[in-house]
Amino acid sequence: MYTTTINGVKVNITKSNKEFKKLRAQFKNPDSGQMNTIHFGDNRYSHYKDKTGIWKHKDTNDPVRRRLYRERHEKDLQTSEPVTAGILAYKILW
Repeated sequence: MYTTTINGVKVNITKSNKEFKKLRAQFKNPDSGQMNTIHFGDNRYSHYKDKTGIWKHKDTNDPVRRRLYRERHEKDLQTSEPVTAGILAYKILW
């Protein structure tokens, strides 16, 4: 298990059990107090660098691909939700 804090929320990350998903994030929703689960990352594709190490065999470490992904998905950070699949992929995989 990999634990990190994203936008002030403690998030536990493990390998996903859903088909075609890489990782599963579990966290306590700060507004409702309920436990939430988000599956993110498509396991059919590579990424820049997996900070958890679970999918490190899919790491490309290609700075050009990382820059292009981050330019394309910068809008994912512009949300009122503290944790989303887009934010998780951006911060954990790219």
